[in-house]
Amino acid sequence: MGLPQFYSEDDYSRMVKKGHLGPHIIFPLSQLIKKEFPKANFKLPMEITEWKTEEQKILMMFLLSTSSYEYMKVYLSETDIRLVESSEAIIKNEELKQSICTWKFHKIEVILEDEALTIIEGSL
Repeated sequence: MGLPQFYSEDDYSRMVKKGHLGPHIIFPLSQLIKKEFPKANFKLPMEITEWKTEEQKILMMFLLSTSSYEYMKVYLSETDIRLVESSEAIIKNEELKQSICTWKFHKIEVILEDEALTIIEGSL
């Protein structure tokens, strides 16, 4: 018996074409999540390194893809703090995008839609 695994549509297609998948069940998470998060964009033009294997990176990709936050404070360093109110703002700012994609930031404070705070630790 196997374990649940997550694949992007592209990765899944490649695995099927190569015959690497035995009997399996598909849950189209993007369609299920879209109902709960209507602003979701699962085709963001950015990818965080190794995001599929680390919990904090999975959380960050989820937040960016679903836009389920009010705003983020991205601490690129102790003194360089950026306020982000949309995922599109990150995509438009190449320096900020690269810092997040390569996980080179101090921390990110995320204010969620219910005003709860979560902190994502970076590698600096």
